[in-house]
Amino acid sequence: MLMRLQKGEIATIAILSCALFAIVSMFFLMGHETYQTYGPDSDVGDNVVVEGILLSKERTYTGGHLLLAVKSGSIIANVFVYSSCEDHYLFNGMSAGDHIKLKGTVKLYKGEKEVVAEKIMTNSN
Repeated sequence: MLMRLQKGEIATIAILSCALFAIVSMFFLMGHETYQTYGPDSDVGDNVVVEGILLSKERTYTGGHLLLAVKSGSIIANVFVYSSCEDHYLFNGMSAGDHIKLKGTVKLYKGEKEVVAEKIMTNSN
């Protein structure tokens, strides 16, 4: 038995199809942020991943931000964590010697590169 669609049903299917096509197109056209491993060649503005051992954690004098030093391979990455960072409480709960993996963006502060943390990816002792 053949089903015949009414004009309203055809219009609804057409609108839903167009909406789905628009969403899929936006997903692919907007691009995806890629993250590379942080290293000496990382440039300001790069999205990076830092993975290593937390060497130290200090709180700033104002604002309650965190300053981390992470040994990643042969380098030490300076990491800044804003107190407004979504995962601030996770960073705050870490101690020297903990393994950490985070993603962030390379910024310049007083002439030195640092990673401004966006998200903690893993943390374990």
